[in-house]
Amino acid sequence: MRKINAILISALIFLLIVHSGIAVLSMLKIIHCKGIIYTLGSIAALLLIFHIIISLILMINNMRKKPSIKFYSNINKDTVLQNLTGILIIILIPVHIFFSELQQFSITPPLNLLTAIHGTIEIIFITLICIHLCIGIPKLLITYGNLADLKSYSLCKKFVSIISIVIWLIFIFGIIMYFFIPLL
Repeated sequence: MRKINAILISALIFLLIVHSGIAVLSMLKIIHCKGIIYTLGSIAALLLIFHIIISLILMINNMRKKPSIKFYSNINKDTVLQNLTGILIIILIPVHIFFSELQQFSITPPLNLLTAIHGTIEIIFITLICIHLCIGIPKLLITYGNLADLKSYSLCKKFVSIISIVIWLIFIFGIIMYFFIPLL
């Protein structure tokens, strides 16, 4: 089941990068590809449903095997943080889709409180995704057998964190330029 989830995660990461990258370019008015953004988002949402189901099953199985996990959250802080961000992402996905649909149909005027709320939600959403991926990608590489020891895991975690911060900054720049600069 972990291998299937690993394949889903790899596809999701690819779709997320392409979907988000095109969305940022669209927000910056460099390109106009709303149809592609929504198609990629829909495919990602479908794969995400399977990822969520498998991840929840794995999480429940792990908690059954290790009932002491709740007492040693410092030891397992990465797993606890990954689970928490995953749950928060699940909660924010419908909100992200709702606001994106409003925007698609131009129901949301460009300069109002709803736009600021949408922008803020997108910042929170992308932040949660980046944190989730910072923890998940090194674990994914362990599943694929690419990380064999603690040193390589630590180096990978640092590298993924740096890349995630750079990507996060690019997305935040696009979100601020699209949602908040027009408000000034």
